[in-house]
Amino acid sequence: MVNREREKDLYDALKARLEAFNDDPAKAFAEPFIKKGGAIVKSVRVEQVQKSGVLVREGNGVADNASMVRVDVFTKDGKYFLVPIYTWQVAKGILPNKAATQYKDEEDWEVMDNSAIFKFSLHPNDLVKLVTKKKTILGYFNGLDRATGNIAIKEHDLEKSKAKGGIHQGVGIKLALSFEKYQIDELGKNIRLCNPSKCQSVR
Repeated sequence: MVNREREKDLYDALKARLEAFNDDPAKAFAEPFIKKGGAIVKSVRVEQVQKSGVLVREGNGVADNASMVRVDVFTKDGKYFLVPIYTWQVAKGILPNKAATQYKDEEDWEVMDNSAIFKFSLHPNDLVKLVTKKKTILGYFNGLDRATGNIAIKEHDLEKSKAKGGIHQGVGIKLALSFEKYQIDELGKNIRLCNPSKCQSVR
């Protein structure tokens, strides 16, 4: 709770209510909570711990990473890894080498060292083909979830018969049999596999 030092009585009362209902907020606050003086507490600002981002205020604070510019795809030890690159990193000329690792803080992410092989870079709406033991998905890259390392892939014309809302969410690629990127000509008629290339700098 924000400013709990200044409103210690309220903080203690809210904490006691939560504990009385086994930390279930839905049950604890199903009935209105009234603090001393008779006022109803309608909302409380909650503090969040920022575990990753860009340093601000001369290193004394951390801001959100902001928008993701691209995702670099690597293979290492027979597995696929995804390295997110953000606008602030591009602005500072920083090329990150840590791949999003499921349920780990950024400082503990897998490092793409000399044993890792760069495959290609992904931008929004790039055409990709993912083959796993269970299925094959051909669609458009729709983002990376840095918390899980999974991606989203859009079906052509958001075809809803193949995925909810036409988007495959939470798609794991680490153990994929193959993961490829394709190029499409301006008319959308010719589709070809992207040629291997070197990892590009951010500037």
